[in-house]
Amino acid sequence: MLQYFPPMKNIYLDNNATAPLLPEISEFVKDFAERQQSNPSSSHSKGQQWRQEVEKARQDVAALIGCRSSEILFTSSGTESNNWILRGVCFEADKKCHIVTSSVEHPSIESTCRYLSERGHKVTILSVNAEGQIDLNTLEKTFDEKPDLVSIQWVNSETGVIQSVNEIATLCQAAEIPFHTDAVQALGKIPMNLDSFPVNHASFSAHKIHGLSGVGASYIEAGSHLDTLISGGSQERGLRAGTENLLGILAFGLACKLRKERLEKIRTHFKKLKTTFLSQLKTDHPDISVNGSIDHSVDNCLNLHIPGIDVSALLMRMDMKGIYFSQNSACHGQSISPSSVLKAMGLSSDQAWSSARFSFSELNSEDDIRTAANLISKEISKLKGFFISQ
Repeated sequence: MLQYFPPMKNIYLDNNATAPLLPEISEFVKDFAERQQSNPSSSHSKGQQWRQEVEKARQDVAALIGCRSSEILFTSSGTESNNWILRGVCFEADKKCHIVTSSVEHPSIESTCRYLSERGHKVTILSVNAEGQIDLNTLEKTFDEKPDLVSIQWVNSETGVIQSVNEIATLCQAAEIPFHTDAVQALGKIPMNLDSFPVNHASFSAHKIHGLSGVGASYIEAGSHLDTLISGGSQERGLRAGTENLLGILAFGLACKLRKERLEKIRTHFKKLKTTFLSQLKTDHPDISVNGSIDHSVDNCLNLHIPGIDVSALLMRMDMKGIYFSQNSACHGQSISPSSVLKAMGLSSDQAWSSARFSFSELNSEDDIRTAANLISKEISKLKGFFISQ
């Protein structure tokens, strides 16, 4: 009879996939279940009370993003927001459109661009350098054809690399080209103030900052035109009909409120975790290297090349010890192909297979990080010895 041995620890380092609920969010969910719900579109007083709470949540999301609450429209996810903006721009134009994007985008951008390309729209994909960043001069050259939209992510989900979004937005504004950024992995990790630079559209998701999955948001700049996503009622300015995900929206608002209050403290915490984790691993294994720019990346994410091992074996062994991380984006989690992001940055297939993503949250302690690094380091040594003996 097989025996189950519980993990030695439970240290979760896959927060770019989903950040577990904060204690405050969990408590809010419990309290919500005990309240009498009503449709926020109902005209009676109970419905209007919930409507006020939805609008308060919208204000809290907008406050973290740095925009007007009227520019925030709730969706079901960052993926939906990305789809809406890319497809919406093309459908609103009522012509064959031209979209410029990059080779390291999230699958929801990549797949949507492929969908649009198969239907006759033009898609230009910009390459990135070894640090995962696009070249702004190359971007400007695409402006000769006057594209209908430029869509470049703010922060990469696998490497944490930050694109020069402010500069990109300014270049697009000067050329009178609409600009969209997938900001799902940027929210709550770097200061934001969309009012301060000319971005036209942006996408966000709640579960990356300890909210509930199943809710996201689209930033649509005042005055921008976008095709209706779902027809029906008047919800979300009539652009996305359907009864609101009340619990998800209110929890999203709370998560944004908490993150805004704690942002600088959390960023300092992330930096300590990242420095401690990388330093310990490199002390034990000097051949480990960082994939992407260490200087131009968010502090909660590390993508490491670990020569001489198959990271899938490391993942399984650490899973049994209660240490959880990933090899690439969760949306590619079941893929049998090496990371397309790392390949686009110039890594070989073997190098990509030997790379791992570690992403931290405010719920990780420094003791957790030291323990995880120690256990992972020991397992790397065992795997290197195993493969050498083969």
